[in-house]
Amino acid sequence: MNLRALAALGIPLILASPLLSQGQVSNFKHITIDGSFQDWAGIAPMVSDGQENPDATDIKEVYMAHDEQFLYVRFSLYGPANPFTARNNFFLNADADASTGFSGGRGAELLIQGGAGYQEKGGLFNEGGVDGLQWSAAPSGAASQFEFRISRKATYSSDGSPVFTSDQISLLLEAESPSFARVEEAPDSGAVLYDLSSAPSPFPGGSLPLIALQDTAWSLNSSGSDLGLLWLDLAFDPTGQIGWSSGPGLFGFTGNAGDYPKPIQTPTPAAVSRVYLRTTFDWNYDTVGVLLTATNYLSDGAVYYMNGALVKKVRTGNGSTQTNPTPGQPELLVLSPDALVIGKNILSVELLQTPGDTSDLVFGLSLTAADLAPLVNNTLTEPADREVIEGQPTTLRVDLSGTEPITYQWFKGSEPIVGATAASYTLPVVLQSDAGAYHAEASNPATARLRSRTAVLTTKAVAVAIVNGNTSPADQTVPEGRPVTFSVETTGSAPLTFQWYKNDTAILDAITSTYALTAATPADAGRYSVVVGNRLPTQATSRKALLIVQSDKTAPKVLSVVGSASKVTLQFDEPLDPASAILAANYSFAPSLAVSSVTLDIVDPSKVILNTAPQVLGTLYTVSLQGVKDLFSNSVQTGTTAKFRSTIVIDGSFDDWAGVTALASDDQDSADSTDWKDVFIANDDDYIYVRITLHSPATWPTSFFYNNLYFDADANNATGLKTFNGIGSEMLIQGGGGYQEKNGAFNEGGVDELDWLIAPESQATDFEFRVSRHATYASDGQRVFRSSGFDLVLEAETIAYATRDLAPNTGVIHYKFQPETLDPINTSVLDGALTLSWTGDGVLQSRASLTSGEWQDVADQTNPQTLDSTAGAQFFRLVQP
Repeated sequence: MNLRALAALGIPLILASPLLSQGQVSNFKHITIDGSFQDWAGIAPMVSDGQENPDATDIKEVYMAHDEQFLYVRFSLYGPANPFTARNNFFLNADADASTGFSGGRGAELLIQGGAGYQEKGGLFNEGGVDGLQWSAAPSGAASQFEFRISRKATYSSDGSPVFTSDQISLLLEAESPSFARVEEAPDSGAVLYDLSSAPSPFPGGSLPLIALQDTAWSLNSSGSDLGLLWLDLAFDPTGQIGWSSGPGLFGFTGNAGDYPKPIQTPTPAAVSRVYLRTTFDWNYDTVGVLLTATNYLSDGAVYYMNGALVKKVRTGNGSTQTNPTPGQPELLVLSPDALVIGKNILSVELLQTPGDTSDLVFGLSLTAADLAPLVNNTLTEPADREVIEGQPTTLRVDLSGTEPITYQWFKGSEPIVGATAASYTLPVVLQSDAGAYHAEASNPATARLRSRTAVLTTKAVAVAIVNGNTSPADQTVPEGRPVTFSVETTGSAPLTFQWYKNDTAILDAITSTYALTAATPADAGRYSVVVGNRLPTQATSRKALLIVQSDKTAPKVLSVVGSASKVTLQFDEPLDPASAILAANYSFAPSLAVSSVTLDIVDPSKVILNTAPQVLGTLYTVSLQGVKDLFSNSVQTGTTAKFRSTIVIDGSFDDWAGVTALASDDQDSADSTDWKDVFIANDDDYIYVRITLHSPATWPTSFFYNNLYFDADANNATGLKTFNGIGSEMLIQGGGGYQEKNGAFNEGGVDELDWLIAPESQATDFEFRVSRHATYASDGQRVFRSSGFDLVLEAETIAYATRDLAPNTGVIHYKFQPETLDPINTSVLDGALTLSWTGDGVLQSRASLTSGEWQDVADQTNPQTLDSTAGAQFFRLVQP
């Protein structure tokens, strides 16, 4: 086991200890992972953890549930965070045996990190992957409450055996600091014990009474006090509480008792406008295919809760309460079974009287479970009437409950709307012709036809206007041959019509909000305007934009040159004349490079590709041009040249590495990790290029945690993190990410502007990548590479983070940048001492002889640099870092 990797990840090495129960619980429940938490109703927290870690994910409460397929976990935090990262671990003991599995996870066989599963049954931290986890979590990003699921059918990738081998499991949640030190556990000791109980019996079908209209006892509070949320708590017991009493339905008071089918058995005071009621019932079946049907007698408004979760509101929308227009008539409510739990369930109702109406407040309810429930319209105000500005969208909707499947059909008038077969119907762009009457009809296995209310849609037209009409469309001056686009932004009711004009003459087919010229000529100069209209008689006419086209008298210029292997790419500042651009005689090189063919880029005609004889990597070439013309016969100026250094392109072809010899060659010595073979290094002004070959194919770039590149960026092994072979690493690269180590710690923070690029990005034995020589530490903005060279060690690990291969096996790969001299170095006398100074970044080097000896970086150099007058003869130069 790689102890260094464990320490870096903040995993303490401890002996296994017996699991400490935090309450053995079983909650069979079907949960949907959507971030709403409504279906967790009735499930109490299994762990309540104190607030203690403001710098890490700080766990507050943990809940667990399961069904036949999944284990579900819900947890809350004291402050918003993203718990699904490499710094948060969920350890699951899946065999109910604390003596097996990873001891740092309380005997865990399974680790979940960032939504991925890792095997730990052999006692190691991450021994390999897990298949069939079927991870799902919500919400994503930072929040204070989360839920996730994992499949109970998950298997280990190593041998295909099941993860879950016992009906008794335990869970430990762990959070780490940014430096991977364990700082939070839930629970703080032991683990959460949980039973995976068998599924309850399926619902037998038919109807099952749960609450009777008259024979069920309710607890009620009619004191008039606002009880807040305490009365909804699962642990709240109203028995004997002040203000609470009990009785059967119906409840309330009325002067029209004859309107109701049963008498009021438990009266409430007429002066009280708010009454709280609670009752319980037992449920012992699976909820699949079940709906709860409530026959409701209600004079005003009410809010309904199942096990503390809001399940229905009746006549309490928009913050006000309405009176029932037909008091005494039964209302059918269909409730989702999501809030049901196995065992005792609590139904809570808050009665709300309509403001200003104190004539009555009556409530009675019966509740039945059934596998076939008729359709019920949950709101009688939908679809709602509306007036829509033409051109804007609108959506009509209905809110129905009942046994699935439910079929819908929307109508305009008496005609069905083709394709409008959902609970909502959207008109993305409302036109005048869309005005009319709309309704929906629905059916299900228990309802042949339920018709919604009819919504009246009226439309309104708004006159056209041009946004920023004083400046739009804008005047333009362009060189000949360049594209031109005139455009306007408008307001007003759709559909809109457009007609563009040049000098008051209509332009054929110019009938959209923009008018474009692909290549302007002097003949296109003039004034351009547009007239915009809709169905209203008024129109909007834009200002007249002046177009000036300047004749092209300017020769094309070379913007950049890139040379690599046997190809040179020249980027010009404008499109070229194809005949002159592809003439090989128009290009020559020093040192000499034969040109075999020239092509003009089809997509970008300002780009020329020359195929040349093989280039020498690192050589500075000069390309001379003559006779290359633009589209208007302007030729490049006589004597036009451009310089480039032949470099490496990260494309996975490797032909541009010709002539580069390996700086390290490693034996074939690892069968269970990346097995390094050869390492090649090159550089140019901007990048360090590294080519690595392997003894056998691997998907090396994506093996994020298992392959480490340690850079001693100052070529001083006394600084940085001490890791392998005596290197002092200032920067670690893992999976293309750079991490600071200059202060001697593992991962002190990120590295900016690394500009990582690698090829190929698949399984192979030969890879090439680059890192920028201008990379900086995120902590202070200092450049990483500030020396004339660097040292490198490559490390490969197993999937259990055990080191298996180093390249080189001993020592380091030492690389010196090509010495690109920078001028000038300024000399001056400061306080009687001779000093050297320079502009920009640079590394000062010295040696005792002008003609012999190795140039060495000046130790502890500063800018300006004060010279030691007693050191004897010294010669200095400045090179790029």
